[in-house]
Amino acid sequence: MVPGTRLVTVLQGLLARETEGTGLKTMPLPVPMTTLTEAMYWHPRNNQDAAHRWLRHQILEVSAGLRL
Repeated sequence: MVPGTRLVTVLQGLLARETEGTGLKTMPLPVPMTTLTEAMYWHPRNNQDAAHRWLRHQILEVSAGLRL
């Protein structure tokens, strides 16, 4: 996934469009994809950690704006 390497990845279309101008090559998958369900998981000891809670909140805020 890094320009200049032979690495590849599969990304959601919305995220793949964000890579435009980075030197990464994108192309459609040659096979159909099933619906992707994303979730966050963390160890229970991090439930009350302020930094961890802040990060989870930021991820939720950003991802809420991406839903189509």
